[in-house]
Amino acid sequence: MPKKHPALANKRIFRFLLIVILLTLAVYVLLIRTNFISLLQPGPSPSEDLAPPTVLNAIPLPAPVKTSKISLEQTLDKRRDRRDYEDRSIDLKILSQLLWSAQGVNTDWGDRTVFSYKSAHPLAVFVIARQINGLDPGVYQYLPGDLRPTHQLLPLTHTINQSDLDTALTLQPVRTAPLLLIIAGSSSRLAGAMPAESISSYLYLEAGQVTQNVSLQIESLSLGTTPVFSFNTPLLSKLANIPAGFTPLVVMPVGFPKP
Repeated sequence: MPKKHPALANKRIFRFLLIVILLTLAVYVLLIRTNFISLLQPGPSPSEDLAPPTVLNAIPLPAPVKTSKISLEQTLDKRRDRRDYEDRSIDLKILSQLLWSAQGVNTDWGDRTVFSYKSAHPLAVFVIARQINGLDPGVYQYLPGDLRPTHQLLPLTHTINQSDLDTALTLQPVRTAPLLLIIAGSSSRLAGAMPAESISSYLYLEAGQVTQNVSLQIESLSLGTTPVFSFNTPLLSKLANIPAGFTPLVVMPVGFPKP
């Protein structure tokens, strides 16, 4: 019986191992392309992926309700300027609903209830709470979130100087309302996104969308409001602790209208 040459046997073993390695690589590449391996690898837990960012001292708000017994058409038909309010507190869940309608995150990629050019989101909403059930009187900033909803309130101050506030906001509706919403805008957030001469006009256009959203939401909740555009801007900014770079654009008093 003829003997096998050692070099020939080694060559066959080497060829066999090379084929095994190439087949293994081919299978590995195929699994990667079909995302099978990524499915086997541990990913972030649901709590890690969905948990909102933590903000020190922030107050979680009740989840907004996204169904209603009243139609949009009925709300439009009912909408009026309401200037006289009852001496009656507003529930925290109602405030939550109003803030969500103003700037709430409504998609899993950070879009909001109001359109914003190039997703710049140059607006911020501030709350002057006088009579809110479940919330201390004071001034707060709404934190809608970024890519994920946060839906929280950040306390700014628990001191409200009523005399100075009356000076900053001279109209009667804002003096008697249990809640004031301040819509403020930041020009710097639009810098580079559009011509400089267009920024101021655009801020008011976006603030108008917020005003419309909130007005309709208020009407659907049997509350009342009237947008206020005349106020002492520097004094109001100081009283509400509005951060530098933001300018108040609209003030919305909110309350239960008198019959």
